[in-house]
Amino acid sequence: MSLQEAKDSSAIENIITTHDELYSSDNIAQQFASTAVKEVYNYATALKEGFATVRR
Repeated sequence: MSLQEAKDSSAIENIITTHDELYSSDNIAQQFASTAVKEVYNYATALKEGFATVRR
């Protein structure tokens, strides 16, 4: 779900990617289909970390 939110929010900043690009990339191995995909994954990671910080 965070990946979908990151994708949609990034589109507002003109960082456009597709679901296919997102799901064909590997965040753990740091292999991304494009730089836009990498930005979306970074955004999703920041969302998760922010939520965890607020929760604590």
